[in-house]
Amino acid sequence: MSFPTLDEAIDAIRVIADTDALDADMRIEDLDVDSIDMLEWLYEIEESVGVQIDESLFSNLSPSVRLREVYELVRDYVSAKGAGVPG
Repeated sequence: MSFPTLDEAIDAIRVIADTDALDADMRIEDLDVDSIDMLEWLYEIEESVGVQIDESLFSNLSPSVRLREVYELVRDYVSAKGAGVPG
């Protein structure tokens, strides 16, 4: 099991949000997604790597954080857990 690339993760959130109009540098507050959508995205990543991700990672995120930064936060968390993450 390997961690999704940034492009794969963005594609997944596009499907969840049902829109093509987003990219890795968009801020969370500018997306048409809610917290349930973000959790669904998180669960998809969990399933792909076989590691449970602590939801508290998201508890202090600013709405101005970018998708790329959320991806990197999750990637670093999974890497620290010893799961397969691309370098």
